[in-house]
Amino acid sequence: ADGAPDDATLVQLMSSSARPYMLIVPLRDDVEDEFFDEPAKREIFDEHSVKEQITGLFEAFTGSCDAPRWRGASPTERSTWPAARAVGGLNCEHQRDATPEEVLHLITEAAAVLYPHLWASSRASSAGSAVLAANGDCGWGYLGNWQDPSSDACTGQYAYDDPTCLDDCIVIEGIYWAIASYTGGLYTDERADWISNEWLMATPDAAFPVEPPEISNAVSLQAGSPALYALVSDHTSHGHKWLPAVWPDGLYVKCPECCSQERPATNRRMLFASAPSCACPPACAA
Repeated sequence: ADGAPDDATLVQLMSSSARPYMLIVPLRDDVEDEFFDEPAKREIFDEHSVKEQITGLFEAFTGSCDAPRWRGASPTERSTWPAARAVGGLNCEHQRDATPEEVLHLITEAAAVLYPHLWASSRASSAGSAVLAANGDCGWGYLGNWQDPSSDACTGQYAYDDPTCLDDCIVIEGIYWAIASYTGGLYTDERADWISNEWLMATPDAAFPVEPPEISNAVSLQAGSPALYALVSDHTSHGHKWLPAVWPDGLYVKCPECCSQERPATNRRMLFASAPSCACPPACAA
């Protein structure tokens, strides 16, 4: 990362004073729905046309096994992922860090405004069409015909049982799943099994062993939805530059330059000089 936005137009839209996009993080460890219990808060956001997404401490877990880095793989070298997908017993956080999902939802909504033919949360967009097609005949919660895709009752790879989630919500969620899959954020035995009643394309590439291996509907994103794979794997074309190329590791700190400099050996005497003083955050030393 060089500090420069890959899609400056999208950043400009999200930071606009006319309708700012805001990630709300209450500084308390409780459920997000309580944040707007006070009508005055809701009125302020409505008055200023704020587009908000709420997350919270209750769903934030650092060092999650979902990040390739913390399970012994490289975030950028995809060939290292298959050998690191079994995470049982590893010293990484086995809880799911939902922070990337909430952040991506907010960014995706901005992308839908700028590039509706690609990302609009409807059947008319390229992403919407591909996401909804991944359902096969498994149905949706809001239609009352949802079936568990990990069972033998249907033949789809994506089916959401939430009765309050309509097509627009389903598309936003599906785009998140596709991004997370492509970047390796779902490719562990634990996570693939945990999400199997909703999403069965946790495996990113067709050449990789499929997780979960025992479920007949499970397939790679590349094989199961070539259209979605093509959409989220493109990071250079117009309308695609906002997409992440790697799954975040949950460490959002700037490491001082001296952290990466070679340190003098502690058992070597230094003449006329002393070792440079530099406080490195723990994350930088990892």
